[in-house]
Amino acid sequence: MFFNLRSSATFLALIGIELTFGRKAAFPYGLFAGLTPVTVGIIAIFCDLLMVFLVTGILNGSMQNKTIRKFWSNVDSKQDKLRESKYFSWLYQLGRLGVVISIALPMTGGVWTGTTLSKILGINRSETYFYIFLGSFAGSVLFVLSCFGLVNLFS
Repeated sequence: MFFNLRSSATFLALIGIELTFGRKAAFPYGLFAGLTPVTVGIIAIFCDLLMVFLVTGILNGSMQNKTIRKFWSNVDSKQDKLRESKYFSWLYQLGRLGVVISIALPMTGGVWTGTTLSKILGINRSETYFYIFLGSFAGSVLFVLSCFGLVNLFS
């Protein structure tokens, strides 16, 4: 049977977990639900790309809010301090590659951080989508290879 209610619920739950908590939670859930690492990786990439549209929409739409505009003007005025901060300094120096790395590596933040970093760096929207796709793809490949490595290690 092509349509299975249990598998549909699993996919919807996986998408919700990916959009809410990211790959760090989606991969273990997907594997425990019986999905292959490649399937979970493809869903993670799709969800990250969906998330880019959501985050850029929020960032661009929020610019109508006076408080948010003031926040971004403060961020713009404090970019030198931001460049010197421990967290952003190495990402900032890497520039566009920093956006990719901030999404690909599990402990660096994900799509929200990458999109915000690209806005701070002044990267245009189409380039942002491309770099986020690269980071999401690289991060998903990293997780898939890790899953295969762990399976081979324990079997």
